[in-house]
Amino acid sequence: MFAEIQTTLKVNGLAPFSPPEDVMPERIQKAIDLLTEDQNIQGAKVRENRFRFIEKKEDKSGEELKRQIEASFASFDASKNGRLSPVEFEAACMQMGVVTKDQAQKDALFSKLAQGGAEITFDQYFAWMKSRMVLSLDDPDSVRGAFSTMADGKAGLSDADLNSLPPEDREFVKQNFKRNADGTYDYAKFVTEQMGR
Repeated sequence: MFAEIQTTLKVNGLAPFSPPEDVMPERIQKAIDLLTEDQNIQGAKVRENRFRFIEKKEDKSGEELKRQIEASFASFDASKNGRLSPVEFEAACMQMGVVTKDQAQKDALFSKLAQGGAEITFDQYFAWMKSRMVLSLDDPDSVRGAFSTMADGKAGLSDADLNSLPPEDREFVKQNFKRNADGTYDYAKFVTEQMGR
């Protein structure tokens, strides 16, 4: 955008634009780089904990998760109107450790949740975000859903999916999950074998 402004000014014989120091392109790029770095660190922390639900533990985190979802929505509802714009929704997702691969996926997800609208309501956000989390460790469908999220909806975990995991979790999958015909790891069968259905 900065380059386009400068080109337009030059073509029209006008003096170059000199932005304030705090919004110079170099400063903005540095801020974006730092944000990306923080996002990657947060994403890594989330991935590190994805397999913790394999250990059976009493789940008392429901209320805490509810508070986290509500806080993430409130933090980015800038207008305080109970709705999130696409940019606000993306920021709230990042705070919750939910990161999509590219802008096309972000746009498609927003459109789906907003049901064609321009904003996402709190109820839409809460229901979707709650469904993304493993709330019941004793529910096979919930555990399968968590694996499905990791596999981007595919029937098996690929080696590429496993690359985002810590080494010990990768090894756990390789040692304990059976392979599908296409070489992916069959998480559905693993859950059935471990949890009875």
